[in-house]
Amino acid sequence: MEPQRLEQRQREQPRVFPLVALFAVFAFLAGLALPVFVGGCSSSDDDGTTDAYSSHTAKSGTYEVPVPADLEAAAQFPVDRVGWRVEGNQATLRWTLPVALTGNPEKVDVTGPYDAAKDAYVLTGEAGTAECRRSGTSLDCTEHLTGIKVDKELAISLAEAGVDLGKRKGVIDRFSGDPIGILHAVFEAD
Repeated sequence: MEPQRLEQRQREQPRVFPLVALFAVFAFLAGLALPVFVGGCSSSDDDGTTDAYSSHTAKSGTYEVPVPADLEAAAQFPVDRVGWRVEGNQATLRWTLPVALTGNPEKVDVTGPYDAAKDAYVLTGEAGTAECRRSGTSLDCTEHLTGIKVDKELAISLAEAGVDLGKRKGVIDRFSGDPIGILHAVFEAD
């Protein structure tokens, strides 16, 4: 082949190698980043600190509103996902309040240190505060929330089948006036 035609043919052909190389670099970096965001669980020491970090997502849990005994049957709400991450002495909790309680999705995102005196992580954020204790695969957080908007009518209309609507209304009324609750989540074992 003549040198001119060879140069022209090289210019006309798409440059595949740089795209393949770029993809390979991206795939390599994504492969390294994946364990950081998805897994990498480590065990917690007795003082609440970890040797690196732990990150867990519970696929389900429950949120319980403390109420008098006559309303307890309507005071538990299923929760879809709970994110929990501990890095060093700091923990972060992320999840969304049940719409059957608030009427609209209200996100909870709180962060804070381990407090040895309380034997709990003491977390704060725009949504309020939470005191969280982890035992094995269980996480229990007592929350005092602020700024939560509750659409009572919509929340009542979203009640699960079989829930006493009068009792559910009583629970929602109590929560909207004083948004306190307990989040329970269970994670897969490390």
